[in-house]
Order: sequence, then structure tokens, then C-alpha cells
Amino acid sequence: MGVERLSSIFFVLTMLLITAGAPAMAALPQGAWLDLLELRADQAMDAGDYAEVMHVLELYRRADGEPGIKLRAQEIVAKARHSGDPGSAFVPLGELIAEAGPQHPFYRSALELYAELEREAPHPHYRPPAHEQAERKAGEQLRPERRLDTQRRSEALARERERLEKAQARRDTAERQAQQDRQMNEWAAQVQAVVLRRWRQPSGLDPSSRSIVLVRTNESGHITNFDIESCSGGSVFCESVWETMDRLSSLPRPPDADAVRDGVRIRFEPN
Repeated sequence: MGVERLSSIFFVLTMLLITAGAPAMAALPQGAWLDLLELRADQAMDAGDYAEVMHVLELYRRADGEPGIKLRAQEIVAKARHSGDPGSAFVPLGELIAEAGPQHPFYRSALELYAELEREAPHPHYRPPAHEQAERKAGEQLRPERRLDTQRRSEALARERERLEKAQARRDTAERQAQQDRQMNEWAAQVQAVVLRRWRQPSGLDPSSRSIVLVRTNESGHITNFDIESCSGGSVFCESVWETMDRLSSLPRPPDADAVRDGVRIRFEPN
């Protein structure tokens, strides 16, 4: 039976299905009905009637048919061409070809469909040799400028890193100095308190009496010497200050060697 004859039969059956509904399908075995639908899909593809291909595939599924590789490939290509974007078929058709494998009877035909799409809409990953050469030449022209730009960025990053390191070093130094100052102030307060507790303050002192004593110790707090830098308020007051310092042999242990380098000053004044 010729293709034209089968096409006529299919047309009649399709009209019966439209006018009479599902009972028309019962006139043929399901296998024969599906074969006719597949034949119609081939004819619609050859005629470029992609809307008809999609319609036939819809009827195929309604008849509980499971489209094979060939029909699925035709459907993919028909949808892409019907939408005006042939390139959208590259990925699904490629996956279908990989699924079929070289041993499938439709493998070569599917590759031919893929090649047709390539002619209609070149694959986005494909670059003709001339285009590749132009891109390579443009890249070579840009390369020195990119190297210079990279060098500039590296130098800028190095300068910024150096600036941050110096700023961090300054912060660390300031923090260490602040900590040393706090420790020194705490030690000086302890020394002042210890000395004044040992001071036997004479009675009847002039409230304006004042004395400043510079005391030097070693790292363990042992007094190495002292010097009364100033004393005002009379001999009784000044003598009590000297006697107090002379009786002392040690002070609270200093926080570090730097704390004792310049000594510590003690202030005497009546309560």
C-alpha cells in the first residue's frame, strides 16, 4: 500500500475520530492506530507542518501510546521550529541522541536533524575558524593591557596591605602603652598607700605642708635609694617624711623593669 493511500486512510480515520469521538479508534487495533499516527507525523515533518506534528503527538499519547526516540525527536524539533527558536532544541535533542546511542536505528536520522538545526541556528558553543581567529587576535591585543591592569591592582593591594599592617602596628603599640600606663598607675597607687600607712604623722602640722619624694627600687621592689625633691611645712614635717622613708626597705613589686627605670614619686601631705 502506497504512502498516499495510507495518508488518505489516516485522514478518514481522523475525521471519524473528530466527528464520532473515541469509538472510531475501536475500528482499528491500537497498534495499527499508533502506526498511522506515526506515519502522519512523518508526513507533517516532511511538509514542515510543525503544528500538525505536535497535534499528532497529542493524539498519540491520548491513545495510550508511548512515543519512541524518533517521535520524541520530531516533537522536540517541531516545537522549536514552531516557536521560531530552532536553537532551543539543541539541548533536549542532544540528550535524546545520547540516550538512544549509536546502535539505535534512528541514531543517524536524529544526528541529521541536529545538523539541520545547526544550519538554521548555529549552536552557541560553536565558533567558525575565522571567528575563533578574530577572538584570539583581540585577546592578544588586550593581553598586555590586562597584564598592566593586573599589575596595578596588585600594587594597589600591596600598598593597602602595608597601610593596614602599619595601622594595626600603631594600634598594638598604643594598646601596649595604655596597658603599661594602667599597670604603672596601679603600682604607684599601691606604693603611695603603703608609704602613707607607715608615716607617723606629727600632730599640729600646717595643713599646707607638702613633700615630694622620688623613690627608686629594683625589679623585686627593694628600695635602692630615695631623694626628697621638695618639702615645705617646717622641720618637724620634713623630718617625719625622712624618717618614714629611712625605715622603709621595700615597696610592692613593680609590674616590670620599665616601671622602675625612672622611679616613683610619693606625695606627703597632712590629712
